[in-house]
Amino acid sequence: MKKVWVLFSFILFVWITSAYFPWKSERTCDDNTDVELKDACEIEKSFLKFTETTGTREMSTTCCSYLEHDPQFYYYMNNKRNAWNTESWDVQKLDDLVLNLTSKIYKTSKNKLSTLNILSSLFKSCSENWKTDKIKAVCQHFSYDFIWRNPVLSQITFEDIKSSLKTEKTLLKRTVQFSELNENYFPVNDHYAGVLSEYMLWDYAFWIIQTYDYFKKLVTDDRINRITKLYVLKAWDTHWQDFADVWIIYSIEWLRLWFENHKISLYVPNTVEDFSTKRLTSQYELQDNGNWNLVWCYEEDYNDYSAYDLKSSKKLKISDCEKNRITINTTIGK
Repeated sequence: MKKVWVLFSFILFVWITSAYFPWKSERTCDDNTDVELKDACEIEKSFLKFTETTGTREMSTTCCSYLEHDPQFYYYMNNKRNAWNTESWDVQKLDDLVLNLTSKIYKTSKNKLSTLNILSSLFKSCSENWKTDKIKAVCQHFSYDFIWRNPVLSQITFEDIKSSLKTEKTLLKRTVQFSELNENYFPVNDHYAGVLSEYMLWDYAFWIIQTYDYFKKLVTDDRINRITKLYVLKAWDTHWQDFADVWIIYSIEWLRLWFENHKISLYVPNTVEDFSTKRLTSQYELQDNGNWNLVWCYEEDYNDYSAYDLKSSKKLKISDCEKNRITINTTIGK
């Protein structure tokens, strides 16, 4: 119980201070007298090479809410939205059109950085010079929220990741965020992703994210629309890149990465039954050829208040997890 209150106090402290003081390299953790708070603070500082990039989502750590920094676009989308006014609907349709086009352009592009630079220049010019306010607002939205003015995107190959796995020893999980993970940008074809967790392996960071196809027809069970992915980010880059797709047929949560003996694994728990603390967890290990092999199967039991708080784990036959029908495909460089 004491640890829960310590964590709660730290989160409250982060929430209050991050609104007024951007997390920068000159900030220190020495003011924390509590050992656990200081450790969490030091972990946050270790992620600075991924979060303190120049020209990215500065509003997340310096001024305001992520959804409030772009006043012209949200003026049309929120302040003018009512049953008798079509202006906001026109802006939404235009925004969706641009969203669809940029997604397709970026997804099929052979040179992602070149495409980002072209889009950056296009939306910057439009947001500053277009005479129609509604079009100008949409351009400003894309310029700030999806592209930015000076995109940086390293060319990462699977061989680069393999080399890092063979030389590094520690995979560090980011525990408490000072800026809600808004410093960097999703790939342009994944505009509305939700971050589940973030890890770092020296010069590379990994995100486990859940996204969905914005233009896909909605179904009754929205779990069908969910897409789970792994992203990778090179230190000092502005944009994340696709690393792997995780295809599942059940509602699976609490995925986690693990690193041991220079091998990285993805643990994919599946709830045995609703409201149960037991999970049938599949461990998939990344191979040198890019495949993810099912190497272990576990029955795991968690504490009620936290699905990350593991109480016990029992190994089962690998065949017990094969029925989960999980597929992981490495996509980086493809």
